[in-house]
Amino acid sequence: MFVAVFDVVNNKNNKFETDKNGNLPFIGSLKAGVAKSLIVNGSVFKEQKRIPQRGYLCQNIERTYVDESTGETKTSIDVDIVQVLTAMDMIDLKDRLGEPVDLTVKSTTNAGVGEHVDQESL
Repeated sequence: MFVAVFDVVNNKNNKFETDKNGNLPFIGSLKAGVAKSLIVNGSVFKEQKRIPQRGYLCQNIERTYVDESTGETKTSIDVDIVQVLTAMDMIDLKDRLGEPVDLTVKSTTNAGVGEHVDQESL
C-alpha cells in the first residue's frame, strides 16, 4: 500500500501517448509507502471521477495480459486507487506506511490497456 497525489503527466518531451479517448496518463507523486508503478490511465482516472492533486491510498496489482501483436503472455503492474484521503489520513498513513520508496520500473503498461509508457521521465 502507498499514498500518492496524482496529476496529468508533463508531456513536454512527448514521451507519453494519449489513450484511445485522447487522455494523457496521470502520474502519482509518492508520499508514503512502497510503489512499483505510479501511472494511471487518463480515461480510467477520469471515469472513476478522481481529482488531480488529491491524496489517495493505493496499491499495486500485478495483471497478466496477452500482447496482441506478439501473442505473448506478459505481466503489468497497475495502480489500484483504493480511496481518497483527507490531510489527517495522509499524516496518519505516512507514519504507518513509512517514508516513500519508489520501485517503479522503466517501462510498464498504461493501467492495463496495453499501451506502454516510459516512467524514466518521472
